[in-house]
Amino acid sequence: MRYAQVDAQTMPFADNTFDFVTCRIAPHHFPDVQKFVQEAARVVKKGGIVGIVDQIAPEDKRATDYLNAFEQLRDPSHVWEYSQADWEGFFSVADLQVTHRELCQNRLEFGWWTRMQNCTPDTVTRLNAMLHQTPQAVSEWLQPELPDVGGANSAVGAMYFSLWQLILIGVKT
Repeated sequence: MRYAQVDAQTMPFADNTFDFVTCRIAPHHFPDVQKFVQEAARVVKKGGIVGIVDQIAPEDKRATDYLNAFEQLRDPSHVWEYSQADWEGFFSVADLQVTHRELCQNRLEFGWWTRMQNCTPDTVTRLNAMLHQTPQAVSEWLQPELPDVGGANSAVGAMYFSLWQLILIGVKT
């Protein structure tokens, strides 16, 4: 078994080289995800497996735009999160037959999430505002858990929200 770190969109390997190609929690940073999937399909043998795990966005276009703006504010290297339908389309175009799909919900604590990226205080404030002001479709996707900061029963506490990941496995036909 060998491992290599290469440009995902121009892999320096011959066609039909590998039994499987995997990529975990990186494609949302790639400029051209369709090209990556085509390259993975190119270098895997017929009957070989391509597997990805990556963050995904909802099907609703406006919610996807908002979610990607939220992610890009936190991490400027973030390019785009695609929906499950987009991913399955990428696999179909690359002649990969989907054999497994699985959604995973990840509950994240807002403070930890912003510290992971060393966000500035201004960025944290802006992200906090975006999380508090999410449109309905985004709120349904992120499922924010925000402390009550307004009344007599007000509590100061951690904020949580969900990010979703897709595990997608395809076989080269």
